[in-house]
Amino acid sequence: MHDHRESRIIRGASGLGDSIYLYPVAKYFLDHNYKVSVASKYPELFDTLDITVRKNYKDFDKINVKCNYCRRKKDLNTSQFEDTVILAEIREKIKLEIDFDRSKSNIIASSGITQPYVITSGLYSVDIPPYVKPACNYTFFNSFIQKIRHNYKVVVIGDVSNVAPDPVDYDLRGKTNIYDLLSLVDQSSFVFSQCGFLLPMGEALNKVVFSVLPHEIRTSSNWFVKSITPKKVCTKETSYCSYDDAPEFYDKYLSRLFDIR
Repeated sequence: MHDHRESRIIRGASGLGDSIYLYPVAKYFLDHNYKVSVASKYPELFDTLDITVRKNYKDFDKINVKCNYCRRKKDLNTSQFEDTVILAEIREKIKLEIDFDRSKSNIIASSGITQPYVITSGLYSVDIPPYVKPACNYTFFNSFIQKIRHNYKVVVIGDVSNVAPDPVDYDLRGKTNIYDLLSLVDQSSFVFSQCGFLLPMGEALNKVVFSVLPHEIRTSSNWFVKSITPKKVCTKETSYCSYDDAPEFYDKYLSRLFDIR
């Protein structure tokens, strides 16, 4: 039977965190009786939605929902998720939330994780001209990871090339798929990480997130990089973000919300 519903073919930015922003957009259109397709390199994120997902953007003849938040980078009064929703021309307020099939990962049991843990990522830099973002200061970052380890186990994820804090309790760099990442974040006590996909993933799973930005961003000569601010990257009030030269910020909120020495 032919599907007569009006189509919404959605494209955002290309990263994992960017695709997380697309989930509530896709769900909104699906709930409003549209036939929904999404261009994303991470089709596993959308398993719980009855939509079409294609990894290759060129497979789509006509993308009619272009919501790459980078188009609104210069508006510093909105968050990246708010920009995504605005560009999708959704006039209602929608929440950044994601659902997933929890039966598709056994990473926690298979890794032997039995105690409360915090999830973090290895440190990385981005050098894709003209987009150049330095990694966070390792000494600063590692000092807070070690404070956290007094009360929680620490699980590190990311690419094997990322620099892991030392020591950590479970090094899962290069050993996780999308389902594993969602499960690890979902079951964590909270997230403490360099700003990256763990921020929107933690927010979408309703976790408290502490995100760290390299302080060099504030003085970057590249306006695109300089526009990466705590206001821009954080969507929820349970997210806390500052720079790697502001230890008092993280001391204040970590000690207030969790037993951190």
